[in-house]
Amino acid sequence: MDTFKVGDKVVDPRHGVAEVLSIGPFRFGDQEEVCYRLKILDNGLFVYIPTSNVNTVGVREVMHVHLFRASLRMP
Repeated sequence: MDTFKVGDKVVDPRHGVAEVLSIGPFRFGDQEEVCYRLKILDNGLFVYIPTSNVNTVGVREVMHVHLFRASLRMP
């Protein structure tokens, strides 16, 4: 399972680049789960992702620019 900390920039495959604002309990109906609270940078939308479900959802770290450039180079 990927773990992120407050202030990390991540990519949500449905919404784009986001910042982790907080990590803590959130109630879904009668269930409570520990969630990442993300703020989507493009539009200010807030998204809650259960920490236990982060890999299934596909949230991942933002790729560093030097890795991105290296991935574009032809062998």
